[in-house]
Amino acid sequence: MQIIGHRGWRGKFPENTLIGFEQVSELGVPAIELDIVITKDKKILVSHEPWFDLRYCKTNYEGNFYQQTLNEIQKIDCGLVFDERFANQVKVPATKPSLKAVIGLYNMLGLKPFIALEVKSETKRYGLSQPYAQEFAELLIDFEMTYLNGFDYFVQSFDPFFLKKYHQLQPQTKTGLLVEINAHVAKDLDFLEYKPDFYNPEHTLLTDTLVKDIEAQDLEIYTWTVNETTDLEKIKHYPIRGLITDYPERFTEFF
Repeated sequence: MQIIGHRGWRGKFPENTLIGFEQVSELGVPAIELDIVITKDKKILVSHEPWFDLRYCKTNYEGNFYQQTLNEIQKIDCGLVFDERFANQVKVPATKPSLKAVIGLYNMLGLKPFIALEVKSETKRYGLSQPYAQEFAELLIDFEMTYLNGFDYFVQSFDPFFLKKYHQLQPQTKTGLLVEINAHVAKDLDFLEYKPDFYNPEHTLLTDTLVKDIEAQDLEIYTWTVNETTDLEKIKHYPIRGLITDYPERFTEFF
């Protein structure tokens, strides 16, 4: 089972920040998960939302990253505000990095971690806080061709329309469908209109029946976000390829 640091090492460092990605690698975790959105100037930004989350960013204005440049976004600190969800999180100055900066960090460190790259995409936000699926896919593919040579990674999303378009343009890259509610494997694959490499449900959805359905489609499983050892005990007998967690230090036996 592969242990993957969720948004870096969110339990200990501000999420999706360079220090979080560096420190989880220092811990010895060889895999990370991160999220990407698109800025006004067509940069790929590492962020879970296309706006500022006021729970941990030092601003009163959520904004819309698709209408802001990378330079404008990086004027706001998202590392010093106390986040009550993670009381033991180290507070350090940090801004939302570009994906280019994250890859540059790892190149500087001489590391090539495995990357679960989540595309934050929703059809209701097309053209408003994100590009349409075709443009988003093209921007990501251009980045991959330029910067991700030598990295092992896959692309995942909750948005089947994005995944379908991305797979049409870049069929050689592995993909995964994220599922949070109402997991129905055959129905989901019919809607997706192609078979991805991974079917990635939230860990509470895992049951004997669901796992059998996934295996019947010859798919592998990455599950999320497993933060308690008691939760791992409930699912570790399943053939899970990867487990995404805010607290990778709790699962050191696996890396």
